[in-house]
Amino acid sequence: MANEIEREIAQMADALETKRGRFPRRVGEIPGCFPYSNFKGLLLAFETKELLLQRFAYELLNFAFDTLATPSERFRMYVYGSSWIFIPLISLVLGYFASWWFILINLLILVFMSRAKKLYNRVIYRGAFDSELVFCFLYCTGQVCVTTADFEKTYYWSHENKRSVEEVIGMQEEEKPKTRRRSTKKEGKEPPPIGADEIPDSEVNKAASEAAKILSVQVVLDELHKYEVESTSELDQEGRVQFMAKLRELLNDDGATDEETFLNADTGLAFSELDKAMSGQHGIAFTVIKPQIEQLLRHSKETLAPTMRKTGISHEVIVLAAAKLILDDVLPSGNYHIYRGVLSQKGHFLFDLYNFAVRKLWAEGPDQEVSADAEINSMEEAISKVG
Repeated sequence: MANEIEREIAQMADALETKRGRFPRRVGEIPGCFPYSNFKGLLLAFETKELLLQRFAYELLNFAFDTLATPSERFRMYVYGSSWIFIPLISLVLGYFASWWFILINLLILVFMSRAKKLYNRVIYRGAFDSELVFCFLYCTGQVCVTTADFEKTYYWSHENKRSVEEVIGMQEEEKPKTRRRSTKKEGKEPPPIGADEIPDSEVNKAASEAAKILSVQVVLDELHKYEVESTSELDQEGRVQFMAKLRELLNDDGATDEETFLNADTGLAFSELDKAMSGQHGIAFTVIKPQIEQLLRHSKETLAPTMRKTGISHEVIVLAAAKLILDDVLPSGNYHIYRGVLSQKGHFLFDLYNFAVRKLWAEGPDQEVSADAEINSMEEAISKVG
């Protein structure tokens, strides 16, 4: 049944793509600053009330409801909808032949409409929680939105999100009207020297893509739009130089070091491994501490990744080493305890990752002074004393 529903939803998304643009099929494909990049982490955030799933648009999608609802729910919705026709007719007949007080029966329409709304919302919420594809479809059709628990920020699908990250930074070229380029030359003055070597499109695209991962897509787009263009391929040579320089400046302000493509090869590969880990066995735990891991990798760019690579350790282990360093402080902090000595659900996910990381690191370097079991026992003891 679930596979059939997803198949029908996928067909709806394909049909709507021709009118509304590309629909993401996975949470990680949602453009912009969406708070989670995998569905498991998002569900956990809903479960722990860190985020709230809410209805967004008043528009009702009958075809979505018919696909997600059970036969009994569809029948009930049919009865509620028919009340608009049958109740007025019944009240008129009774009013004419019996008493006009029966006109008050029309108030039942309000009751039925309220129940219809609750039924629709229940079906939509259930579909969003049950399937990643359904959630993405409902999110992108404006049926649901995601709100922080303090109601200070709401994430919803807007017209600006209809292009993918690759499209807006020029990595996927499409035919579109050329926008007027802003001239960086001032009348009567020579432009600043560019240098003998021109910057190719591929280098600008790669730099913009890496910067978007660290700073956010919107920051890169805002900077790009200052040149009155829609993609990096429309920048002239001088614009490319200035655009690259501004991104370097923004990245340095964010704590990254200034290198040719902003991330050296080792750190870039470590970031790729982190993305893979987000959808793996310990994906939920990695989601919780992802910002700290990224910050550690950026700030330790000159030491952690290159040094560990010289010892022959894989980039997967580099990510685990960064995760362990962070969990050494996070787990005994008490922030993931229900009460003294007892971890919350998130805390258990984090401890499972810690256990895995310690044993994996010990397997890579068994000559360490402290054994894996001793280190894990020490952490368990620290956890038992806080909360």
